[in-house]
Amino acid sequence: MLSLKHYLRGDTLIEVTIAIGIFALVAISVVAVVSVSTSGAQLSLENTLTREEVDAQAETIRFLQGIIDANGSINITQPIPNTKDGLYQAIWLKLQELANDNSVDGIDNSLISFDSDTCKNIYNGNTLAEQNAFIIDLKKLNAFDENKDNAVSFAKEVVRVVGEDDNRKLFIPASTYPQLVYTRPEDSSLLGGSDLRNAKLESVEGIYVVGVQDTNKTNVITQDASTGEVKVEMKPAYYDFYVRSCWYNSGSENPSSISTAVRVHDPDAIAHIEPVQPKPEEPEVEEVTFENIEWKHLNDRTYQGCSGCSEPYAGTHVTFPNDTSIQLIGSTASSVSLGTYWDKFSVKDPFSLQVDIDASNIGTHPSENGSFVIAFEIVDEAGSKLVSGVEASIAPSVQTISIPDTSQKITMNSKTFNLLLEYNRGKFKACVKEQDKGQQCIYATKQIPADSYLKVGFYLNHGSHCCCMNAIVKLSNIQMRRASTGTITF
Repeated sequence: MLSLKHYLRGDTLIEVTIAIGIFALVAISVVAVVSVSTSGAQLSLENTLTREEVDAQAETIRFLQGIIDANGSINITQPIPNTKDGLYQAIWLKLQELANDNSVDGIDNSLISFDSDTCKNIYNGNTLAEQNAFIIDLKKLNAFDENKDNAVSFAKEVVRVVGEDDNRKLFIPASTYPQLVYTRPEDSSLLGGSDLRNAKLESVEGIYVVGVQDTNKTNVITQDASTGEVKVEMKPAYYDFYVRSCWYNSGSENPSSISTAVRVHDPDAIAHIEPVQPKPEEPEVEEVTFENIEWKHLNDRTYQGCSGCSEPYAGTHVTFPNDTSIQLIGSTASSVSLGTYWDKFSVKDPFSLQVDIDASNIGTHPSENGSFVIAFEIVDEAGSKLVSGVEASIAPSVQTISIPDTSQKITMNSKTFNLLLEYNRGKFKACVKEQDKGQQCIYATKQIPADSYLKVGFYLNHGSHCCCMNAIVKLSNIQMRRASTGTITF
């Protein structure tokens, strides 16, 4: 009986206490291990997600710079095209603008290294705004539609700068881990991330980018595209973009940070000599005057006057007051053509003539057949006409410029006007500008025979009759040019 009671005895209080203590110790150890494991998993997850955000910003900057570099210089003179490449160009120019305002020495240290307070404190003042901190809205970047959006204005929505517009309120400390938080309209039927145009950037938590202009500079040799001027200047060779993140893990007083620096070269400031395209050979333009060209004078004779005329006949009927003026005088004579002066030029060389004409004193003749003519003609070696080119004819009653054998013709209202004649390898052009009227032009192209010449002539025809009146035509500001490489284009 005593023996049975011995075996039925329960645990003592000491034994229970020890057992509970051992269980508690094991439980606490297990909880601690689980807690550490969970915290480590949480930190690992946060690090992975943060690294993805940081890398996304860095790779986007590298991508933009690569696109610009592949397309060449971004010193644009034309408007940015409304294309994806145009958007990339506008974004890159914006990043350069932000970085150019900063220097390494000027960057606040709190934006590069962190202590226990900076994760929150950097959002309290103006540091981010003063250093042009920004973020690239990747969903917005990928939502660009060149049929709906303008590349330049759209770039401002992609690059969200702390100090611009209402962007300051976007940048806040991380609530969990650094990330770009998006919301979408209530009527959006998509829950995933593919509804790019409806995705709205709600906040930028614990992450930002700061660009700086590199202190290293290099000699850059460039050529002005419009003037051909070659110049050397000092430019920054690179830009550094610091992608920074900072947040507090659960239960931690010390911040975590994952950051990176992206160094990209400036496509317009690489240390190389850009190929200088050879300038087109300067055309050999020759000024033609009555002094440096031997003008041929036909029908040079002594003119016989008409009986009964008190006015003496003119004698020398062509005078040259200077090398850019000419005066033709039709004397009293019968059955002659007066003032025939001309010269021949190569049909391979463009030729132009511009002159102010005053034929107001050409006079009225009984048969109305007197006239003054300036003409371009294609002739053979002897000067015989092969092709009618272009001519201006001023008679007492009508004034015209025309291209013979075509319908091209202009009738003028005045005997005083500016005349322009041009020839270029079979092409003819004639323009006239009268006072208080705009310029009128006619054009034609004709087949030019081989081994021919351009004949430029000045003619004053008195006509086959006898009268007692001199007809005077004055030419001034004569500008004649021929060029061996074709500068006259129309």
